[in-house]
Amino acid sequence: MTNDDRDRHVLAAAVHARAPIIVTLNLKDFGPEHTEPWRVRALHPQSFLVALLREDSRTVLAKLEQQAADRGRSLPQLLDILNATVPEFVAAIAKP
Repeated sequence: MTNDDRDRHVLAAAVHARAPIIVTLNLKDFGPEHTEPWRVRALHPQSFLVALLREDSRTVLAKLEQQAADRGRSLPQLLDILNATVPEFVAAIAKP
């Protein structure tokens, strides 16, 4: 594996588990030149969440509501927190 040696365990785990994707904020250490030989793709959490929302919005919204409730927050409060790292996902939820 040719990615940063401090991150190789993540790629190795994905390969071992036969995971098709790694969801990470650290895309610079998981470029296509590092992941494609292993048939793994690295996605930013925002890209992953937007894709899930498009695929099954009802389930994503239900899980967000449950996550908010589990943390003693309202859904708008949880979305405010998520907006710091995944603003396009939060905006996509707000669209009718």
